[in-house]
Amino acid sequence: MDRIIYCLTVEHDLRLVVVAGLVSLLSGAVGYDLLARAHAERRLLWISAAGFVTGSGIWATHFIAILAYDPGVALGFGLVTTAASGIAGTLIAGLGFAAMVYGRADRTLPAIGGAILGGGVAVLHYVGMAALVIPGAIVWDEPLVGWSILLGCVLGAASGELFRRAQGIGGRLVSAVVLTLAVCSHHFTGMAAVTVLRAAKVSDEGMTLPKTWLVLAIVATMLVILLFGVIGGTLGRMFATQRQREARRLSALANAAFEGIVNLPQWRDRRCKRELLPPDRRGARRGPWPRLQRACEPGRPPSRRPGADGRWLHAARA
Repeated sequence: MDRIIYCLTVEHDLRLVVVAGLVSLLSGAVGYDLLARAHAERRLLWISAAGFVTGSGIWATHFIAILAYDPGVALGFGLVTTAASGIAGTLIAGLGFAAMVYGRADRTLPAIGGAILGGGVAVLHYVGMAALVIPGAIVWDEPLVGWSILLGCVLGAASGELFRRAQGIGGRLVSAVVLTLAVCSHHFTGMAAVTVLRAAKVSDEGMTLPKTWLVLAIVATMLVILLFGVIGGTLGRMFATQRQREARRLSALANAAFEGIVNLPQWRDRRCKRELLPPDRRGARRGPWPRLQRACEPGRPPSRRPGADGRWLHAARA
């Protein structure tokens, strides 16, 4: 525990640590908001979008925190391995989100999906650490490595369970906070497991990214991803609301049409009462009146009703 506190407070720039935590929190909140849409429609689309946003946010959190780390030697990053870590973390995040959505009715699958998400954080972190180019070698404290993986998976499972129980934006925000704790606790425990041994020879890799370029690329990329995530979620809710209004309008029209059909016999009875002859003329056998009286008999189809002047609207037999 002392080693973790020392690593966080002495070996890291706390300003960048705060930035990394905010990036993780925002990406988790936007990702869970997109994932909530998958419960209603287009599951594969919204799961993919949530996995991409959250996985990218975890990737950005990792590398901003790496940039905040000062082991006393210069750091560089391998381009290929850096990209591989982000892709792997995003794919595993999508797999965990799929378990949360498709297993929502199950009490265990959302937590398992969260644990998978925590495992994705571990994969992203340690593949990303393999991308480090330093003048020396890294020695790992294996018990701390194990604790970092365990913390990420346990807190990730708690985040998945909280998302299953979430009823609104407040519940999803709590899930995002717990996911941020999973990412940060895993990262800083894993970094506490690192000891850098300096060497005279610097390992050489085909392509590296300067630290300044990497910071700018991460910040710009995450701003764009989060912006598109927010816009996508907002448009999705707007279109869903519009479809619900249209469905209610069509339902109201259908109900009105059905009520009109049901009320036609009642309309016929009221019309007949107004148009019937006085009692002294009911026995007349000439003209339309016998037919008029028969038209008012119960069960007579409303299409064979008399007009206002006593004439038939449609031809009928006497």
